[in-house]
Parts: sequence; structure tokens; C-alpha cells
Amino acid sequence: MRKVISFLIISFFILISCKKEIQRKEVYEIIGVVKNSRNNSIVQLQSNNKIIDTARIQNERFLFTGTIREPINVEIIVEGKEGFKSFWLENSKIQLISETENLKQAIIKGSKTQKLQEKFLLRVDKFDDFQDSLKVLLKDRSLSDKQREFLLKLKEKARIDELNVTIDFIEDFPNTLIGSSTLNDWKILIKEAYGKEMIEKLFSNMSIETKNSKVGSEISHFIEVSRDLNIGDKFVDIKLKNIHNKEISLSDVKATFTLIEFWTSWCAPCRKSNPHLISLYKKYHLNGFEIFGVSIDVFKRSWLNAVKKDGLLWENVIDTKGLESDVAFTYGVTELPSNVLIDNEGTIIARNLRGEKLEQKLKELFNERE
Repeated sequence: MRKVISFLIISFFILISCKKEIQRKEVYEIIGVVKNSRNNSIVQLQSNNKIIDTARIQNERFLFTGTIREPINVEIIVEGKEGFKSFWLENSKIQLISETENLKQAIIKGSKTQKLQEKFLLRVDKFDDFQDSLKVLLKDRSLSDKQREFLLKLKEKARIDELNVTIDFIEDFPNTLIGSSTLNDWKILIKEAYGKEMIEKLFSNMSIETKNSKVGSEISHFIEVSRDLNIGDKFVDIKLKNIHNKEISLSDVKATFTLIEFWTSWCAPCRKSNPHLISLYKKYHLNGFEIFGVSIDVFKRSWLNAVKKDGLLWENVIDTKGLESDVAFTYGVTELPSNVLIDNEGTIIARNLRGEKLEQKLKELFNERE
């Protein structure tokens, strides 16, 4: 009997403890005020292009509640309003106040993560604005060569200054989600300017907890697979699926010279250069020239349609992770189109040759073997 009573008492306290734990569960609450909005207008809460929740406007207000494991970047879209508001959502009471027609100008209060993000944006926005103004000036066709060169130098300086400010921010806030996310977002540009060593240095300053987080694991993976491949280096093999869903390796391609062409269906300069590539392929293919097309399209169907429409004659493979794909990290692809030319021993002999420069290079290479 005593054992039964003891069991009941213990069970009672466990039940009370669980109830308190449930009550302590953290939740988020987004209280939105959207001036001049219509009743029953649909409001969407999205993350990574997926709808998390929907609500409707009532008396210029809406409400979202829920819970998340860790802060995530979200967007609020309101029917009848321009643009969207992006911010960091966390388990706290958050206010969104919009007083204009453009939702991008809305104010966010209550998210500590978002507050730190805005602190970062305050540091870099001035550089973005300056570079945007320079882009407008550079469109002026009446500029002299000296004027254009001067503006381009200013633009490059602003870009480097922005990178340096970004690095300083990461060093100031290494063990925050915004600090690690900023490194993850800027890793390609930082590597391009300062090499992988800078990424490794910034990452080494972060705590074990930050390194083991989802964002930390993405940075760690980038450090592991990215390379600094230069002329004279050996190629790194690529193994991806082709248009027939068959896995193909770059190492299986047997040619005197092989052009690894990185592209996407949505890249206008890539598509524009395809007719010239086809012309060069027809001219030099029988002499030992091969092209290995590597698409980093996110949508496979778009890639397949582009291959068919452009009439590409060579082997084409795809990695659907875009610029975040391993193949882009390995070959340092930061812009499109991009290419690497290798010889029959797998040595890189040129990078990013376009148009006439590529044609001239092929002419020189094959003339050597006549």
C-alpha cells in the first residue's frame, strides 16, 4: 500500500512539473499595425519562400503566434501593399509598424536578433548606397575613359571598405547568430578578396556552440570543400548527373583540352555566349577539344529546357544548390558565366576566357600541334 501511495505522489509531482514546463515554453507573438490597410487583406509569414502562417487584417492589425527552435529570417507580405518586410523572428513579443505603402519601410521592435542585424546594416548601408550611385553614373555614355576609370576605382574601394567593415563586425560579434550568419553570407566574397585563410581565422574565433550550430556547420563545410585553384594546379574531379539522369565524372572526359563551363539557364550572358561556344566546339572538337557544361541552376526543368533550346552539343551536368553548391565552392565560382580550361593531364591552363580571348587561346593551342 505504501508503495502505491509513493508512486501516486511521485506521479503527481512529475505531472505538475511537466505542466509547468509546457507553460514555460517560449513562443513568438508578432503584433502588426499596417496603416491604411483593408479589412480581410491576407498577411503571409514566409521563410525560405515557404509559407509558415497566414492571417487577415482587422482594423489595420494582424497577429501571428507560434514557437521556433531558434531565430529564423522571415518575410511579412501584406495583400495590397508594396514589397515585403524581412526580419529575424525569435520567441519574443515583436511589433511590426508600417505607416507607408511600401512594407520594406516598416519598423520592427522586440527582436534582439533583428536589433543586432540592424546594427550591422547601419555599418554597411552607406557603402551600398554609394556603390549604387556610382552604378548610375557609370551608365553615362558621355564619360571619358579617365572619368570611367576613376569611378571604377572608387567603386572597387567602396567594395573593399564594405568588406573590411563586415569583417570587423564579425570579429565584434563572433558568438551571435547574426555574426555567424554574416560570415556565412559573405564567405565567398571574403575568400575572393582575402583567401580562405581569412574565413578560417574568423571561424576559429567562434565558440564550440556556434561552430556546432546549423550556420556553423555550413561555414565549416565551405572551409572543407573550397579551394584556391589557380593556373598550374590540377583539376578537382566533378561527379554529377547529366540530362539523362546518369552520373558523369569530369575525369571520364578524354580530350586534349577541356573547357569546364559554369552557367545557368537564367544567366543572360551565359545564354548569349552559347552560340559562340557551339561554333568553337564544332571547329575544334575533332582536334580534341571538349566542353563539360556544369549548371548550378536551382530548378532542373529550367536547365533541361535551356540545354534543348540552345542546342548544346556537349555533356551537361547539374548541381541544384546554386552558388552554394560544392562544385561552386571548389572552383571558386563567384559570378557567371565562369570557366576553367584544362589540358589532357588535368592541369589548369587558363581561367575565365570569354569570346575572342577563348577563341584566340584555342587557336594558339591547336596550332602548336599542327
